Amino acid sequence: MESITFSATSAPLKYLTQNNSSIAFRIALLVIGVLGVIGNGVTLYVFVMEKKFSQSVGGVLVINQTVVDLICSLVIIITIGYAMRPLAAYQKGIPTLICFFIHAQVFLYIALTTSIYGLVLKTLERYLMVLHPVVHRNSLTKRRACIMVAFSWLLGWLHPFFSNMFTTYVDDEGVCRLQEWGSRKGQDASSIVYVVHTYVLPTLLFFIRYRRIWRILIRKKFQVPPAASFEGISDGQSEVEQSTGKITKAQINLTKTLLLTVMAFVVLWMPIEIQNMRIRLVLETPTALDLRVYRLALSLSFTNCIVNPVIYAFRLNNFKIIIMKHFCHFCCRPVQVIPQPMEQI
Repeated sequence: MESITFSATSAPLKYLTQNNSSIAFRIALLVIGVLGVIGNGVTLYVFVMEKKFSQSVGGVLVINQTVVDLICSLVIIITIGYAMRPLAAYQKGIPTLICFFIHAQVFLYIALTTSIYGLVLKTLERYLMVLHPVVHRNSLTKRRACIMVAFSWLLGWLHPFFSNMFTTYVDDEGVCRLQEWGSRKGQDASSIVYVVHTYVLPTLLFFIRYRRIWRILIRKKFQVPPAASFEGISDGQSEVEQSTGKITKAQINLTKTLLLTVMAFVVLWMPIEIQNMRIRLVLETPTALDLRVYRLALSLSFTNCIVNPVIYAFRLNNFKIIIMKHFCHFCCRPVQVIPQPMEQI
């Protein structure tokens, strides 16, 4: 398949063609996509079922991240499936759109880019909640959170769409031309810009913000109440708690959980970004070993779409309780589950 990481822009386009992509590589990506659809689908169901959580600011951002990862997983399946049986020739109309959005994988990298911006939104929300709780309560409403989510989706379209608008097209012979830049400098510039605004800058933001958050949590500058309910995660806590700078155990646990999701992104995407820059800026002609490393790194980066449900399952006790409550009757005899608020989510 081609162009299967957008930050590499055009270098992998020439080397990861249909003939060069191994069956094992495609199957691995399909498995990742299927697991992502299942994991994020279950996670989305659990979060939506908790009405208080889904109506909070933090809940809106977490649910948005889950939706984006679900879409990423679904688009991975569509993209890989299409790469196995692409059109022999492209005509005007719908085939042109298939060339642009599916064959050039614009849809896939819109979803991936939006997912990264979703992590940025969650980080900023946690930062306000811990360091500026009064501002968080008074200014960061659910409506504004939804506006930020919509804006992150808009930003997710910009680079994938416009970098392909004038470089990906169907020629007169019905061939889908991918990333046909006029010069290598333009390709390199596009690659660098993408890496900077989707990996370097977000990683710096994560490090700076979570470093301050962690220092405050470690120093115990907040008085932690002995009990916390699910609705206290984001904007449902009492005004007294917010105005006096208190933070609940539920908020601490969710903050640590989101920190793990951010760390997973940084670790899982680092190999592919390094390999992309090597291919774009260092290597004149990638060797077979370089391409194997590239595919391995790419598969690793795509696992970021399925890692969040795993983190939630291990970190959030009541996440497992709700799964048992709603799904246990499909696989085993009914089990009585004592209803309780998701205080640890």
